[in-house]
Amino acid sequence: IGLLFQYLWLFVLGGEQLSPFKDDILYHINWAGSNVNLQQFQTPGTEYNSEDTIIMTSANNEKYSCTLPSKVSAEKSSDGSTEISMSPVRGLSGLFKSGQCKYYYEPFWTYEICHGKHIKQYHELQSDDSKGDIIKTTEFYLGTLDGKVDEEGMLIGVEDVAPTSKEEVPTRNTAGVKTPYYAVVMDGGTACDLRPGVNRQTTVYYICGPESNNDILSVTETSSCEYEVVVLSPQMCNLPLYNVERKQVHEIQCIAVDDAPAKPVALKLQLEEEAPVNPYVNIFSPDNSRVRKIFRPLTQNDDEPKQDDLRRVEVQKISTLVDKSLLNEFLSGSYCLRGGTGWWRFEFCYGKHVHQYHDDAKLGRTTISVGTWNKQEHKEWAKLNISTHCNTQGDTRVSMVQHFYGHGDVCEETGKPRQVVVRMKCKKSPASSHAVSIYLLEPSKCVYILGVESAIVCGLLDSADAEGMLKHEP
Repeated sequence: IGLLFQYLWLFVLGGEQLSPFKDDILYHINWAGSNVNLQQFQTPGTEYNSEDTIIMTSANNEKYSCTLPSKVSAEKSSDGSTEISMSPVRGLSGLFKSGQCKYYYEPFWTYEICHGKHIKQYHELQSDDSKGDIIKTTEFYLGTLDGKVDEEGMLIGVEDVAPTSKEEVPTRNTAGVKTPYYAVVMDGGTACDLRPGVNRQTTVYYICGPESNNDILSVTETSSCEYEVVVLSPQMCNLPLYNVERKQVHEIQCIAVDDAPAKPVALKLQLEEEAPVNPYVNIFSPDNSRVRKIFRPLTQNDDEPKQDDLRRVEVQKISTLVDKSLLNEFLSGSYCLRGGTGWWRFEFCYGKHVHQYHDDAKLGRTTISVGTWNKQEHKEWAKLNISTHCNTQGDTRVSMVQHFYGHGDVCEETGKPRQVVVRMKCKKSPASSHAVSIYLLEPSKCVYILGVESAIVCGLLDSADAEGMLKHEP
């Protein structure tokens, strides 16, 4: 396989008129599979022409038709311009005016940030009565903006001035990436027991998060009663100077010829051997906030899920104070459930899609669409399948509802679009009445089952009709 890449690298250099190696131009090989038309990869900014194609053969006699993009530049994918735009104070004013609240879960503490208002931490215990309600027992305000935000969401006393160059924008290291930020100090929190006369204080770092919804990325106590919170904000992405600079990656399209597999076998094995094995599994809550890490041995780290492969995450209890709002945002598709422990993770956005994805520090996110929601297609599917299940015959209580998501990305092995059946199941946990479990199964190639199990959805499922449609749908 190494020889194949040497030839391919010479091909890349040839496309650049044998220019010296340039690390400001990045390439990524997309193994597109077979029966693929090169024209489908054409975009306004990228062109592929047949004269830039060469047939590559691996040591195992696997043949691939590889095409270099005709137009290659060192332009950056993010907006690195010095265009003067609105200030971050004004850019965040809409968020601060709305007072949107987000939550971050840890094994003991739950953190709540209401943007433009306050941030607090609290610990909850389940009551001993039969209702099993959650009661708040301990609470600390880590900082507030009381009296510091006007009716329009603007910070009082802070100049509404936009930076004019990158040099004026402070940066911090976030997951190994130099990230521009805007800092907001929330002070005047609960008195600190360890430092008499001092109140808790938090610095909130707002950074660009295009796929987030102003969620908390991390919470750190830097010293006694002083905290740092990092928030992923799409509003910051609207400010050119606060975008994270990433170099554009140009894709070389390699299409399998004859009976060659989608990706060379030797390369596939090499990637499996080099893939880092992380025995710690992230546990996520329904609002996509990280809860904690648990140790779990991993026996598989393939780049494609194997048959009957199960990936399950157990989610800690969610407060009754927030689960109603989270449920509403889940039903609107604003909150997506995420899970998975291997190379591929998965994401379920209700009423929108089911995705598999892999995040790479250098190449970014690779996403495979497992299925997309179409109400009419689901109803057609429901005519041939049972969408609503009850506990026992004659029981009107619904225990499980199934929804069909079709038209995913084409499966290389079957040549058909991926599809998934989402099973939402009423399941009560003895540990917590608010526990959520999400898992992904692949009973046959590129045909999936996504399970969501929780007591939270029990009342919701009871509203389902014979086709599995929920009356509470937005």
